[in-house]
Amino acid sequence: MADCDLLFLPTTPTIYRVAEVEADPVMLNARLGTYTNFVNLMGLCAVAVPSGFRADGLPLGVTVVAGAFADAKAATIAGAFHRDTGLTLGATGADPQ
Repeated sequence: MADCDLLFLPTTPTIYRVAEVEADPVMLNARLGTYTNFVNLMGLCAVAVPSGFRADGLPLGVTVVAGAFADAKAATIAGAFHRDTGLTLGATGADPQ
C-alpha cells in the first residue's frame, strides 16, 4: 500500500440465500470474504458500500480499502461514492447525506 492510496474492490464474489448459508455456513462465509479477508490480516481498514443491483435484482457492493489508521479517508471516499450512486441507506429509504 506504500504506493497506493486506496483499493476499490468487489465486496463479495456472489450472494447466497439464507438456506444455502445454513446448509454450509463455514465454507460459504469463507467464500464471501474472498476479496477482503486480507484487510484485517494486513492491518488495513475498509468500508463496504452498496453500488447497485445485478440483473436479477440482487444487490452489489464495493469495498474501499485504505492503509492502517486511514479510516477517515476510506469513509470519506466510500461516503462520496455512495452518495453518487443515488442509492438509499438500505431498506430505510433515507438519503446517505
